Amino acid sequence: YLAGIALLLVGISRLTKRLEEGPRGPAGMGTVMTLIVSGALFSFGDSMGTFANSLFGDDGSELKTRALVANTVISDTDDRERIQTVIEAVMTFVMLVGYIAFIRGWFVLRAFADGQQGATIAQGLTFLFGGTLAINLGELINVIMRTVDVTGLSFT
Repeated sequence: YLAGIALLLVGISRLTKRLEEGPRGPAGMGTVMTLIVSGALFSFGDSMGTFANSLFGDDGSELKTRALVANTVISDTDDRERIQTVIEAVMTFVMLVGYIAFIRGWFVLRAFADGQQGATIAQGLTFLFGGTLAINLGELINVIMRTVDVTGLSFT
């Protein structure tokens, strides 16, 4: 929300500067994208949910982080529980990185609209979709496991 507020203020400042300076002021597309990114950051939960539902359907609405390792993979109960705990910790870390990547994607798109060097639409969309996949890694693994018909690890 703080980044959204900051970008909203930057967008308003750019609008007023454009009115004062005329054609020498900030470009229109950069200002519009600043306001769009501000709105996306204000509605972060909804926009993240929309991306997840677009990729995974209704299954994307809940995050799956609880790992279940099958008895056929590891027969010892204590070892299986320890491994499941480690997998869940790794999944939580990957989700955190995914959230950061998703937010970074919006900032890259804004930088592209401002004409900054090194920022491309492809890079911004990669961050957005990569962040979405990282946040929903449990469901992604479930989908891949079902696709290749492999059992042994699943997430709930």
